[in-house]
Amino acid sequence: MRRRWFFVIGIYVLLIGGGWMFGEQLSQWSVVQVRPINEPEIHRMVMAASAIYVVTAALPFVPGAEIGLALIAAFGSRIVVLVYGCMVVALLLAYCIGRFIPVHVLAAIFGYLELRKARDLVLRFAELDPADRIAAVTAGAPGRWAPFLVKHRYIALAIAFNIPGNSLLGGGGGLSMLAGMSQLFGALPFCVTVLLAVAPLPLLVLLTGYQP
Repeated sequence: MRRRWFFVIGIYVLLIGGGWMFGEQLSQWSVVQVRPINEPEIHRMVMAASAIYVVTAALPFVPGAEIGLALIAAFGSRIVVLVYGCMVVALLLAYCIGRFIPVHVLAAIFGYLELRKARDLVLRFAELDPADRIAAVTAGAPGRWAPFLVKHRYIALAIAFNIPGNSLLGGGGGLSMLAGMSQLFGALPFCVTVLLAVAPLPLLVLLTGYQP
């Protein structure tokens, strides 16, 4: 079991290290002056950076919101629409992965990590319809706030997206993937929730015209 966890932790460290290297490279790109002769190259760099940002922000436990904030702090309102769009796409991508990943694959992953309770829970939930899943989550969750949070789960999810340090809870990507896995969140309501939850800070930056 220890070897498996060391392997998982090693992969995660590589992701974090890769993200740090990407940030260093991005900071070097930001000082390049845009001229007609290098405009195509800058355009390709921006597209590549956007694609990398979408993929990393969709990963569980990766601080996608913090990366977005760093980009906005570095580039200001010039990049805020792009950051907003990338974050929305990343959360929707994570939701789709969670929604359509085969149950046996997820159970196998938990089994590989010897998380037997999580594996059994996934297999048990796969046999229930959405109404029964809601009842099972409410009955199994501790505290009197559980039924309220489950009933108002879209509002709770929007708040969770905006909690500082939510990467400890799985980050935006992890929360979205979990929402898809649970199948308690409809695709259209989830999409609307993401569009609204991610909007406040980018909208504020646009209205204030912030520039570093």
